[in-house]
Amino acid sequence: MSSILKVQLHKAMDLPVADMAITGGKSDPYLVFILNDQTYRTPCIASNLNPIWSNETFQFRVNDTSGILRVEVWDDDNFRPDDLLGVIDIPLSTVEKGLKKEEDSIKSYAVNVVESLQKQHVSPHVFMSIALLTPVEAVALLDFEVWENERWSRVRRTWAKANLTETDPKEWSSSDGSESSTKFEDVIPTIPPRYEPINTWHYVKHIGDKDGWIYGPTFDGPWYEVPNMLHIVRRRRWINAYKRDDFQF
Repeated sequence: MSSILKVQLHKAMDLPVADMAITGGKSDPYLVFILNDQTYRTPCIASNLNPIWSNETFQFRVNDTSGILRVEVWDDDNFRPDDLLGVIDIPLSTVEKGLKKEEDSIKSYAVNVVESLQKQHVSPHVFMSIALLTPVEAVALLDFEVWENERWSRVRRTWAKANLTETDPKEWSSSDGSESSTKFEDVIPTIPPRYEPINTWHYVKHIGDKDGWIYGPTFDGPWYEVPNMLHIVRRRRWINAYKRDDFQF
């Protein structure tokens, strides 16, 4: 029977600097998760060697637990190819099975720094919650998200929903971008019967600027927590979680 690999990223610590002369002792890290043909990329955290992510959760289909989850740590560069800082290879055979409370599931994973950066003598780690779940366990807790969208106007010098173009998603869009609307309630995912909200809908403040916005050159990304002159669109993640009424940890 197939399984679901659920990965929740929390933070990284003591990352190496990609280019000391150019960045002045900082990196702009993002992570890429790869399992077979499935790939996810996180938003970039600017100028930070100890980045914190929030609600970055990914699920992978697993048909064979002999595979390996690869986690790549990259430094973003606007004008040159991005620099690989290091990698983590996690055999699925070592991943614990079943759901646990978040505080009991967080583990640190050592990053294998690329040879060219090993002279910095850092000890980078990435903190994640990783579990192999049955299909039933995978749907015991459901995380839903909706994206709020805005565009920058060079004429008005403001960010606003009114600046969105016909080719942009509308003011609110679904997590995969397949649906968008001028109304928030139109893009809220359908909640299955017997599921209860754990919280209320709220936007995520722990990534992005002080109001939770992340920025990019287009709505296809890539996304950054700090805007630069190339960034003309932004979005903000709203989340809520639902629990099946018969589920207990």
